[in-house]
Amino acid sequence: MSSDDIIDALKKAGVIDDKGSFNTYLKENEYSSKLQIGTFTFSADMPNEEIASMLIK
Repeated sequence: MSSDDIIDALKKAGVIDDKGSFNTYLKENEYSSKLQIGTFTFSADMPNEEIASMLIK
């Protein structure tokens, strides 16, 4: 699963509002290649930073 697939899934689930800004955040912080696949619990009001932090642990 690519980072684009993960971003699409997050958008579809209503976790993120803007795929572009989330993707930019991941790239600027060099997180794109560190994303982990798994089951996570997010809330719709979480900032990009918190979502990304959960996905790279």
